Amino acid sequence: MRKEYTYRCPTQCPFNKHCFIIKTEAPIKNPIPILKKCPCYKKDISVWIGNVPPEIHEVQDEDA
Repeated sequence: MRKEYTYRCPTQCPFNKHCFIIKTEAPIKNPIPILKKCPCYKKDISVWIGNVPPEIHEVQDEDA
């Protein structure tokens, strides 16, 4: 079993969504800016990820 860290958009939007941004195998140590196409605002927005804790998922290894 290994862990995957899922980061979602921290921006408050009218639809109250937290859209998927990126999935990593290790947590992001320092906040980084991401340019993302926002389906709510219909344009590219800049968001910072890494300053909000990610969702952590246990994933079965494919080799097992």
